[in-house]
Amino acid sequence: MAESIVEFVGGPPAHRTRPAPLRRVLAVVLAAVVMVAILGGVAVALSRLPPSLLGARSAAAAVVEPGATRAFTQALQRLDPVAMRAQVTATCLADDKSNLCFGPESDSQFKTAMSGHTLSLTFLRRYDALPGTVVLYDMLISNRSTGRRDDLVLILRLGHDGKIDHALVS
Repeated sequence: MAESIVEFVGGPPAHRTRPAPLRRVLAVVLAAVVMVAILGGVAVALSRLPPSLLGARSAAAAVVEPGATRAFTQALQRLDPVAMRAQVTATCLADDKSNLCFGPESDSQFKTAMSGHTLSLTFLRRYDALPGTVVLYDMLISNRSTGRRDDLVLILRLGHDGKIDHALVS
């Protein structure tokens, strides 16, 4: 008896070949494992570097008020321009855009302008960056005679020497 040879049209039957989607799934899983291994290695390497090298500071540092800005804002609340000036640099005094940096010739004008007002300053946050530290305060100015209250933001930038080199009220 002659054995019949079966010829399949369109390729061999499905049970004789490995399905193509399974190969794709295995390739994707292998690629994901390799990526996780690489990212894990990078994360371990970065975690061993000192934070100062990465330019990062702890979250707790953002809520620490710098001494120079604390002294400046306390002097501002007392309306004491001499004590305010002790915390700023010559750059700040020469900068026309720095609202609260002024020379002795403007002391009496400052005291007169602020005499009927009460200042309340609240430290908000500090941001450490390459050009210097930026410190934000909430500044509430109350007019004693009219009762009007203005809520402003005081922005102080510290230079590398730790003194205020720019002051801006917005």
